[in-house]
Amino acid sequence: MQDAAEAARGHGDRAERLAAAETELNEHAGTKLVRRLEQLARVFTAWRHFAIDLEILIAAFETQEDIAVELMQNVRESTRPALQLELDKALIAYLASLGALIDHTRTLVRNQPKAVQDEFAERLSKDVFALPQAAFLGKLRNYVLHYVVAPWRFSGTLGDQVTAEVRLDSAALLEFDWNKDSRAFIESSGETIHLSALLRPYREATEKLHSWLLERSWDEGTPLIEASNQLMARRNLILSAGVSDGRDWHERVAHIQENLDRERRGEAQTDYPQTMPDL
Repeated sequence: MQDAAEAARGHGDRAERLAAAETELNEHAGTKLVRRLEQLARVFTAWRHFAIDLEILIAAFETQEDIAVELMQNVRESTRPALQLELDKALIAYLASLGALIDHTRTLVRNQPKAVQDEFAERLSKDVFALPQAAFLGKLRNYVLHYVVAPWRFSGTLGDQVTAEVRLDSAALLEFDWNKDSRAFIESSGETIHLSALLRPYREATEKLHSWLLERSWDEGTPLIEASNQLMARRNLILSAGVSDGRDWHERVAHIQENLDRERRGEAQTDYPQTMPDL
């Protein structure tokens, strides 16, 4: 009975130490930084995929003859509404993810050292906002998501090769309350805006900026991240009753697989070489 009571007390004590270790780990600045970086990387990757999908879709609409004809013809029942729906879906996904990317980026940068904030602002101005369409695309999200759907206009050419252009109606856009830079871009674009010409340069500039930001933030946060990793190792030691701090996880899994293979071959299993974790 005494042994059981002591075991219960030991288990309770370990549970308390584990809870305290997990709280310390979760509240550590390095843990929060890693979480923010991973979240930004995920949002960036999602936006990039949506951006490429939109570029591919518009390119298909503009270069595939059967689609181009449907976008321009008006003499029979058209599949244009279905085609327009595909554009709506792709553009809304693109703009919603762009808004998420902008918000997540602001959150990360706001918590970076001033030197990183200043360099980010310089790169944002030089690499992204140097593009005339940058302000417009950022604010197009507000127009499409909170005002009306995109005012699509289609034009094209007939001849040996039929091509179309997917455009936005400038007059319809200007009914919205744009900021100064976005309004100036729309007004300078003429009666319509050729969307496909805007997308790839903006995507490439945004990719360049965020690749730099993620790498720079990881480097800048190395001391915090290493401290967080130490807390993770201590937490794992408590969780495993001192057996492993988790840094040899892949080796342990490989050893388990090796012993399973040995068992199938009828060979003796081996013990995992146990060493005291170095903390």
